[in-house]
Amino acid sequence: MQRLPAILALFVFALGGGPAGAQAVGAAGSSVGAAAASQSAATAAGTRSIYGSVPCSTGSGPGPLCDTQPGMSERFKAESEAKRPASGMPANWTQPIAPFHIVGNIYYVGTAGLAAYLFTSPNGLVLLDGTLRETADQVERNIVTLGYRVGDVKILLNSHAHYDHAGGLRQLKQDTGAKLYASAGDRGALESGAPPSDTSYGLMAIPPVKVDRAVVDGEPVRLGSILLIPLITPGHTPGCTSWATTAFENGTPLRVMIPCSLTVAGNKLIGNKGYPGIVADFRRTFTRFRKLDADVVLPVHPELADVIGRGRRAASGSPDAFLMPGMLAKMVADAGKAFDAELEKQDDAAHQRSRY
Repeated sequence: MQRLPAILALFVFALGGGPAGAQAVGAAGSSVGAAAASQSAATAAGTRSIYGSVPCSTGSGPGPLCDTQPGMSERFKAESEAKRPASGMPANWTQPIAPFHIVGNIYYVGTAGLAAYLFTSPNGLVLLDGTLRETADQVERNIVTLGYRVGDVKILLNSHAHYDHAGGLRQLKQDTGAKLYASAGDRGALESGAPPSDTSYGLMAIPPVKVDRAVVDGEPVRLGSILLIPLITPGHTPGCTSWATTAFENGTPLRVMIPCSLTVAGNKLIGNKGYPGIVADFRRTFTRFRKLDADVVLPVHPELADVIGRGRRAASGSPDAFLMPGMLAKMVADAGKAFDAELEKQDDAAHQRSRY
């Protein structure tokens, strides 16, 4: 366990290498150590799953590494066939899929096109993102399919205040009784239902939801053995929040990053009255991410790292399906190039308009 602070020291870079980063890493050690001890005890129990010999609890839910994934039910299949997306919405955003184990105590409980990540512990569950208003029921069913109760969710987290990731939060908060933690930068949008940025697609309202606690950059969120470090990475929204943690897979620590969206995605970069600092924020975020690395990258749009495909490969017995060397760096590099191209395009258009 002496190496745990060194493993988590990656997050010092995200915090600028200063005292806040050192304190976050130091504070992380005991909670992460407890998680490792819990997992080691589980592995010794000797029940088999696709991730090794781990127990399946008969109590409130499965153990952290227990494989309880069933096949997609006929009802879910029928629902998927019948469901039609709203105008302009990708079809897979509302397509149900069965939940699946990722690594350690992390499970996927979202839809085929929108991620929701569940973190488990004997003390309760943490749910990251709510997907759409229309798909909150699917997220709840996936939690139940894993053997948990919806009320086991004690903390809700949000990556950012857009309708495709925050639309379901109000229902989930009501149904779980959980507290919602989100960034100060996105708190206003979540509570008013109106993101401030000027966009090419207009306002996509969110069902307003009360934020119970504003997360602070680098200050860990804890629930039992769960420890998640928020990294405020604005640009896509003013309070876009990435989340970092360490998962243990058969005793091996893995650095896990859930990056907030890095795309421009219709935001106006020139003359954005609702979000005048958007360009500077994007640039700071890209600079910050270039200092980071991760073993497992779980984007909020799963196709960016083939999370669904990796889940299928893991279920088929591939032990390294979720190991992604170089994925974060590539994702950041690609997003940075796309941002530069879009900024140049919008700047050229603004200059053209100014001539007339």
